[in-house]
Amino acid sequence: MTRYLTGPEAEAVAAYALDRLPTLGDTDGRLHHKHISAYQMACDLLEATGHGKAMDWGLVRFDPPRPPAQLPRWDDTATILIKLAGQTNEITFGHKPVEPKIDWRQGIVLSVADPPSRRAEPDRPPDLDAADGIPAAWVSGEIRALFSALGIREEDGWSHEARSAVWRAGHYGAECGFQDDPLFTRTIARSRVTVPASVLAERDRLRARQFRNPLMFGWELDWCFFDRWRLGDGWLDDAATARAIPVFNDDVAIAARQIIFGDK
Repeated sequence: MTRYLTGPEAEAVAAYALDRLPTLGDTDGRLHHKHISAYQMACDLLEATGHGKAMDWGLVRFDPPRPPAQLPRWDDTATILIKLAGQTNEITFGHKPVEPKIDWRQGIVLSVADPPSRRAEPDRPPDLDAADGIPAAWVSGEIRALFSALGIREEDGWSHEARSAVWRAGHYGAECGFQDDPLFTRTIARSRVTVPASVLAERDRLRARQFRNPLMFGWELDWCFFDRWRLGDGWLDDAATARAIPVFNDDVAIAARQIIFGDK
């Protein structure tokens, strides 16, 4: 069964995201994503939880918030949180991060974690133990508490449900394959024979276009999957699509598109 955020979960997620988005000096409730994908998705998440209106440049905050009739999917939310934590250097897979010093409200990184070439052995146990093929991770205290509250972290490790979120987020250096996982293969098998007519029509429309870069066809078609395909569920109907939040560069959705349509 598809899981959706509860009211308390949505408030905890929104509080975290609001504290991370840059203001660029604005004092009128406007938050700016600076065309950084993690911040862009955070704006979409805040809109879905009733905390503002997403705009091309960022978010206009609602004060007070306007709780929506229906809250967004848990899996989309978990994926966006992992991406946002990666953007702010609050999660590191397989090695200990350097604690970043960040002016959250201005979005200015004053110091950053070591690059992969300078990874060091951790001097403390990981905050999330390896589980289900997902490697161990070190996170900030706030992320640890938020992951625990949302069920991403269970008993000092990754929850089983969190696997797909890590896969979709690109896992920031974590090498964990998913294409042989039974959940992925079952979803692909079902999705091959249930492609919606609207998706087939979009594929045909894109094929008729003349792209200078041949890769653009795949990139454009990816959005059909970001919008209305999910691991486990397969194709979403209109009602389920309305509660989904597209995840940019969703590794699982891109792999599904390549397999289902045979495109790279």
